[in-house]
Amino acid sequence: MATSTFDLTGTQVGSPLSGEYLFSLASGTSPVLVSATHSALSMIRMDVSDDSDGNAATYAISGQLLGSGAIALQSSSGVLTLIDSVQATAGPETWRADFKVTQTFALIPDSATDADQKPDGFYFKDELANTVSVTLAWLSERAADGALATFSQVVNQASAQDAGTLFSGRVLDLNNDGTPDQIKSTLGTRSNVANLSSVSDLSWQSEYTQAMTGRVLSNSAGQVAGFYFSLSDIGTSLAWQLSTLGSATGSPASSELYLKLGTATSGSGALVKATSDLFPTLSFDLSADTDANPMTYAAKGTLLSSTGQSQTSKGTLTFSDTHASVAGPDAWTARFLVKESLTLIPDTASDADTLVDGFIYTDSLNNAVQVPFVWKSATASDGTMATFSATINQLTSSDTGVTMSGKLLDTNANGVADHLQLSVGGKTLYGTLQNAGTSWKLYYNVDLSGRTANDDSGNVLGMYFDPSNLSYVTSYAVAPSGFDVNVKFTYWKSWGSSSATALSGVSLTEGGVSGVSASTGRVSLSGVEDLDGTEGDGVFQLAPAADAPSNAKSAISLTDVLAALKIYLGKPLPDSYASPMATIAADFDASGTVNLSDVLLLLKYYLGKSTSTQPAWTFIDSNDLSGTGSSAVLQSGTAGVSVSKSLTTLKAISHDFSASASDLELIGVLRGDVDGSWTAA
Repeated sequence: MATSTFDLTGTQVGSPLSGEYLFSLASGTSPVLVSATHSALSMIRMDVSDDSDGNAATYAISGQLLGSGAIALQSSSGVLTLIDSVQATAGPETWRADFKVTQTFALIPDSATDADQKPDGFYFKDELANTVSVTLAWLSERAADGALATFSQVVNQASAQDAGTLFSGRVLDLNNDGTPDQIKSTLGTRSNVANLSSVSDLSWQSEYTQAMTGRVLSNSAGQVAGFYFSLSDIGTSLAWQLSTLGSATGSPASSELYLKLGTATSGSGALVKATSDLFPTLSFDLSADTDANPMTYAAKGTLLSSTGQSQTSKGTLTFSDTHASVAGPDAWTARFLVKESLTLIPDTASDADTLVDGFIYTDSLNNAVQVPFVWKSATASDGTMATFSATINQLTSSDTGVTMSGKLLDTNANGVADHLQLSVGGKTLYGTLQNAGTSWKLYYNVDLSGRTANDDSGNVLGMYFDPSNLSYVTSYAVAPSGFDVNVKFTYWKSWGSSSATALSGVSLTEGGVSGVSASTGRVSLSGVEDLDGTEGDGVFQLAPAADAPSNAKSAISLTDVLAALKIYLGKPLPDSYASPMATIAADFDASGTVNLSDVLLLLKYYLGKSTSTQPAWTFIDSNDLSGTGSSAVLQSGTAGVSVSKSLTTLKAISHDFSASASDLELIGVLRGDVDGSWTAA
C-alpha cells in the first residue's frame, strides 16, 4: 500500500455527528504512512503503517488510545481495518482498530500488620491523572468464580469533597494454580477485563485487546481523509485465559465429546489438564510454549494409537478466534506426535532369508496379533521392501474382524527400513521408524480439531471434540533425533585401574530403547528420546539392572561377614578393600544403614541358612566418588552428606548426555561381597 490511499491535503470538510470527533490526517515519518490526531483529544494518537498480511484493507496501527476511562494509556499497537460495505460508493465507509493494550500496576508491598504475605494493593492512575492507592481485600479461599481478592476505591476526585467515580473489581485465579491471572473491573459504567501476563512482587502487568470503531471521511475518489470517533465507540475490552471453572459436562452435540479444563497435575508444569469423563483415554496437559503467539500451547497427554491402545503423545494446540467482536477463541486444532512400539518377530531358520519375519500388533481388543512380512526380492521403485496383511479385532477365531494391511519402505535407498504405511478402517497411517533392537519405534502425526466452550468473558472452559475430526497426517512424521546414551559398567574392586573387571549382562532401558552391556562392560543406546524430568534436555535418570551372578555364593565368605561386623562396630577395614563401596556392600538388605541385621543375614547366607535376602547388584555414578581406598568419599542420596555406616542410601543416577558422547562410568557393587573378592565366571 501507499499514501495514495489517504488524502493528506486537509481540504475535506467533515460533518461530525453529535458526540463525534474528526481526527485529521497528517503525513508520518517512515514507516508511518499517516498520523491521526484531534486537538481536543490529545491523549489519543493513531499512527498507521503498512502491514505484511497482503490484505489491502488492513494496516498496522500504533499510538495512544483511551482505556477504561478517558485517559491515555501506554503506547499500544494493533490492526486497523478499513471497511467498504457499500460497493456503489468509492472507498471505505467505516473503520475498526483492535489494539493490544499493556499496563503495569505497581504493587503496594505487604505490611507487617496483617496476617498474610500478599501485596496490600496496587496504584491506579485515574482519568484526572491522579495516582490512587487501591486496597486489595484477600479472600480466605478461592471463590466460585476464581476470585482471590476484591477491591473498591473512589477515583476521579478533583478534590477531597468530590464524589468521584467508583472503581471496583475482582482479582481472579482461573486455572487454580494459586497465582492471579486476570482482573475484572468496573469504572463507573464501563467494564474491563484484563489478563495478568506478568506477576512479580513489585508489579502486575495486564494485557487486553481494546476495539475502537467509527466512520470514515473520504473524498470523491474514495481516499481516506479522516476518521470520525466517538467515546461511545470504544468497545468492550477483550481478554481470555484457560479456566478450570466450567461445568463437568458442557453442552456437546450428539457426536461430540467434551474435554473439561481442570487443575493441572501437581509438579507437571502445566497450566491446565483437559479430560473427558466419557472417554478417559483422551486427556492432555496444556502448558505455555516458547513462541510469542498467545493462541498456541504445548500439549502432552494420552491418545488412542492406531492399535486402540492409550499412548503418550505430545504436540501443539492452537486456538483460533474467527469472531473478533466476541471475547475468546471459538475453535481449536491440535497436532500430536504419537509413538508406538512394534515388537519384532525374529527370523526363523525355516525361511531362506535372514530378515525379521514380521511384527506383533496389539489391537483394540488387546489381542497380540502376529503380522508377517512378505519380503520382495528387490526393493520396489517407491521404496517398498515388504508388504503385510493381517486380521485384527477378532472376538473369536471365527469372527471376521478387521483387515489391516500396509507396506514397509526404504525411502533413502540404504537398504534399511525407515518408514511404514499402515491402513485400517479406511484410514492410512504414515509412520517413521526407529530401530530399537528387538522392536521398532513408530512415529506418526495425528490432527484433532473442535469447538471451544467459553464463559461470558471468553475464558476457555473446555473443548468439544468430534472423533470424526481425527485424521492421520499424510506425510511422514519427523522422529525425535534423540541422544546417544553410552555407559560402561565396571566392578568396584580395582575400579579406575586397567585391571578393573568389566560387567557384562547389565540391562538399561531409556526412552523405549533397551540394551545389555557386552563383555567390555559397554552398552550404547542410540537416538534415545528424553522423556523423563525436563523433556528434551538430554538429562536422563538411569536405572540399570542385572541379575545376581551365578557364582555369587562362592564370593561371599566368612571374611565378608566379619568385615560387615567391623563396619557395624566402627572398626577399620584392611587397606586392600577399605572403601565406601565396601560399606555399600555391607548393607546386605539395602535398608539404608549397616546394622546388626545385615551382619546376621549375611552370616545366614554364608552358612546356607534360609533367608529371603540375597546378593544383588547396585550401581554408583563414578562422578559421585572422589579419592581412593579408605580415604575415598562417596556422595550419598542426601545432598552434601557422604556415605557412612549410618547412611548408605545412594544418590540417584542422573547424567546429561547432551554435553558429551563419552561413556558414563557406573560402578557395580554386589551386596554381601564386602571384600570385593567376586570375579566374573
